[in-house]
Amino acid sequence: MGESRAKATGAMSATEVLSHPVRLRVVQALLGGRSLTTAELRDELGDVAPATLYRQIAALAAGGVLTVVAEQQVRGATERTYALVEEAASVDAERARELSVDDHRRLFATFVAGLLADYDRYLDSGSQADGLDLARDLVGYRQRALMLTDDELVAMLREFSEVIGRYDALAGGDEAAAAADLRAADGETEAKRDDGRGAGEAMTAAPDAEAAGTGIRTRRYLSTIVMPAR
Repeated sequence: MGESRAKATGAMSATEVLSHPVRLRVVQALLGGRSLTTAELRDELGDVAPATLYRQIAALAAGGVLTVVAEQQVRGATERTYALVEEAASVDAERARELSVDDHRRLFATFVAGLLADYDRYLDSGSQADGLDLARDLVGYRQRALMLTDDELVAMLREFSEVIGRYDALAGGDEAAAAADLRAADGETEAKRDDGRGAGEAMTAAPDAEAAGTGIRTRRYLSTIVMPAR
């Protein structure tokens, strides 16, 4: 649905969703097919004032971005469980063409501000608990420049999407099939692995690939930005 059609139907446009920091965090909390009650969303976004959170959840539901998947009575009140309507919270190529330069600038600023806020919360949690250790926590950020044709970039992004899909299946319940896919992919990667730092890579901080894992599956964010180098 384009931005103009969203206005005509009363649905919330992707621009309206993604340009608001609290709405963006609600969307993030529900990514990956999660379903959460209002109380669970309040626990996950504990630094957001409850009145603000409830108002933005109601706006997202009214705008068709969240859907109610369950209801139950809790102490005389109706508690709703929400899931994300993912296509309503994303900007596809058609929608992107309808946006102005200022729209794109505002959306990207909100995206970057969200990254900064997520990282601040991680840093604060590290200082309050066992101390900050990016290697232990497998946290990192890096930038790399690649010389690619458009077709090569499309192929790379397609492969990246397939890898993400295999790991995403682990959380979706199809663990046996996902694990088999991952073992096959690991075998292919092992044959091609280069342990050196690639040309054009500016690495500020990177996860320690050899760090001992806990074996506990935890929720992690993986953010990507692709743009021409100017």
